Amino acid sequence: MSPHLRTTLVVVGPGMVGHRFVPAAIARGLTETHDVVVVGEEPRPAYDRVALTSFFEVGAEAL
Repeated sequence: MSPHLRTTLVVVGPGMVGHRFVPAAIARGLTETHDVVVVGEEPRPAYDRVALTSFFEVGAEAL
């Protein structure tokens, strides 16, 4: 597929869905035909929010 015919896939908000979707899309080869853009207002990159309990148990350095 030529570069000008690539489709852009926009992920709005890097929450849990975006955090899981983007790596899965890359693993499945979606980036060979699509440009993936993540848009969000958060000052930090996406992270696994479910693992926050571990953060409080062991501290940020251990994660």
